[in-house]
Parts: sequence; structure tokens; C-alpha cells
Amino acid sequence: MIFPFSIKCKRKFKEIISSEDFDTVMSYIQDYIDAKTCENTTVNGLTLTYKTGSFRNKWNTDILATVERGKFELINVESENILTYEFFMYHLFLGAFLISIIFGLFSSEIWTGVFCFAWLGGMNWLIATIRHRLMLRDIVLEIENRINKKKGCL
Repeated sequence: MIFPFSIKCKRKFKEIISSEDFDTVMSYIQDYIDAKTCENTTVNGLTLTYKTGSFRNKWNTDILATVERGKFELINVESENILTYEFFMYHLFLGAFLISIIFGLFSSEIWTGVFCFAWLGGMNWLIATIRHRLMLRDIVLEIENRINKKKGCL
């Protein structure tokens, strides 16, 4: 998928994560995502993928309400560890498009539909992107805290 339907962000860890802690990292991410409205989580090595249900049992306060699926990948290079996160939001735009068509038809003005789509699709996309970037930051910070506690640094 392409932008804006697919958003990819990354976050570097402050310290290098040892290979012994990779399982801890992936299990924390899996527990975090499973606590949300995720239906299918799969861990394959250093990659975690998840899928959410389409518009079922979701509230606007649920961070996964606007996404269909996502992918976390822990990249281990020589001097740093990076957690990448990609999430897909094509249902968000489909829903905004359908609602904007309804508003456009009832108002008999095409600009009402265009404005409705820009507002609903654009603002929900912006809010979801900010929330997911903050979620990635929180996950990385919590993983760093857990690893430092395990090492006895805190």
C-alpha cells in the first residue's frame, strides 16, 4: 500500500538490545497489542504482525479502531536497534468516502461531499497517525525500562 493508506514510522532504542532480550521485546509488543482489540497476532522471529476486525466492537477511544492491520519489526544493526511500525488504514478512507457521498447526495452539492471527505478522512487520519506514533514511543520507552530493570540499571 501507499501513503496515506499505509504509514511507516520508526524509533531508535537508546541502548543496544542484546539478542537474549529479543524474545522479551517481542513478547511485550505482543502482550501490548493483544490487550487492544486485536484478533490475530503472529510473531515470526523479529517481526510481529497483527490484524483487527473490521468495524466490530470498536470505539473511538480504541487506538486500533482506525487500522486494519499492522507490522512491528525489530531491526538489529551493528551499533543500534530500531523498532519499525507500519499500519494500514484503507477502511478509514473507505468509510469517510461513503459518508461523504451520502452527505453530498442529500445536500445536492458536490462541495459538501468533498468537504465532508476532507474533514472526516483527513482529521481522522491525522489523529490516528499521531496516536500510533505516540504508541510506538511508549512501547520503546517501556521496553527500555524493562531491559534496564532486568540489568539492574534503575
